[in-house]
Amino acid sequence: MDATQLTTKSQEAFAAASRRALRDGNPAVEPEHLLWALVQDDTGIAVTVLEAVGIDRATVREDADKAVADLPRASGSSVAAPAPSAALQRVVAAAIDEATRRGDSHVSTELLLLGLTVAGAR
Repeated sequence: MDATQLTTKSQEAFAAASRRALRDGNPAVEPEHLLWALVQDDTGIAVTVLEAVGIDRATVREDADKAVADLPRASGSSVAAPAPSAALQRVVAAAIDEATRRGDSHVSTELLLLGLTVAGAR
């Protein structure tokens, strides 16, 4: 993944997801971390999109937080910093594909949200 393909808000979401994975001792940054990060931003378009289709943000926040809490954890001095998992890479690939299809040069948070749904359906 090339970070220059991401909008500033998308980069911020990835940074928040990575920080959460590191804080929780998760061995990889997973799609659950990204969803969690996207719904933390009250000013983000991802929240607006969810609300526009009738999805309660508070419920998604709770579900995302629980999903992240249920992820495997590792500890110890030999544990490396978490890297994006294969599942998260599929999410990003789906978002990039959609951006390309739309003629967009950057991947916005709403495309990451779409990538979560598309990659999760595979």
